Amino acid sequence: MCYRCCFDRRARKSNDISSTLILAAWGIPVPKIGVPGRPAGVLDTLGVLPGYRTELSRREFEHAVKKSNFGNTRSTGEFAPEDSLLFDARQIRGAQAVPGLVVASLLAKKVAAGLTRVVFDIRTFPGGNFGSDALRASQNSQLLIDTAKYLDIEITCVISGEDFPAQPFIGRREALQGLLAFVNDEPKTLLAPHVAHCLQLANVASGGRLDRVPTSGSLRGTLDLHLKAQGAKGLSTLETYLKHTQLTHSFAVVHASAGGVVRWDLIAIRTVLLSYQNRSAVSVGFSDDCGIELLAMSGTLVAEGEPLAVVRSRNSSFLQDECQGISQSYRLVAEEQSIESKGGAAWNTSVSSTRA
Repeated sequence: MCYRCCFDRRARKSNDISSTLILAAWGIPVPKIGVPGRPAGVLDTLGVLPGYRTELSRREFEHAVKKSNFGNTRSTGEFAPEDSLLFDARQIRGAQAVPGLVVASLLAKKVAAGLTRVVFDIRTFPGGNFGSDALRASQNSQLLIDTAKYLDIEITCVISGEDFPAQPFIGRREALQGLLAFVNDEPKTLLAPHVAHCLQLANVASGGRLDRVPTSGSLRGTLDLHLKAQGAKGLSTLETYLKHTQLTHSFAVVHASAGGVVRWDLIAIRTVLLSYQNRSAVSVGFSDDCGIELLAMSGTLVAEGEPLAVVRSRNSSFLQDECQGISQSYRLVAEEQSIESKGGAAWNTSVSSTRA
């Protein structure tokens, strides 16, 4: 059976480009329609690259999928434009977590993309769209699954309960940095648990046909084709962007105030990023004003003064305040008190449907 697959993460964390590339590199089409506005969503992250187009016509979208097995466009024009209006209204009215509206928004984009199988990576935490606990998330996931059956879409929801970062790259430039490390197969030990999780998601989406990550050459080739299909100049665009921002943005290191086991607060980190995300003079496209790369994941034992994170700012005058905010986004506890994982999402619950 030929599937058109997609991933969707109903959590405030980094994007799911890695899972998408794994599928695309294995020849499984992934048409993706989204809404902008997340600190490091797929649309927002790739949208910072010069030339990369995030609003495609139906013909352009299908061309991108045909060219690279991965198409990426926003919910506008020919692709469920009312969903963008609904998304904005939910944000204005504080209705992001209303189950019926969440389900309607999600499935509108999946129908518009012509999907037959979707994997939702759901993380429960305070303020989460699917609920702050596993029970509520499971109930809302079942509503999504039951509704999708009428549309002949197979849904799998993977639910986990961590409220700390699952991978170290948080921010748009940082997500691109992590993406390049992934396709180059660099020895990024902090990224390894996240890559393993992405492979699990890809395996579920493929119907259990994938047992390993594609080769670096295959991943690089797929990403290069995708970037070109969306209007950029290929993988060199990403590499140039990272080099340029390394020279033009300001960076600082946050050190541990004492010894102990690190516990990062994902919501607190996100609050800092949102506070400084749109401080530049960028009037069009997607801004990329700040970000953070964790050097020690939650659950890691560190010594006093050990580097915990690299903080980035486009505007050097904001860097000190950003560092102060990040310094308040973690706490240190005694080793015997820590029960957290050192990275990667635990598959606490998996809820799935069978196609009608």
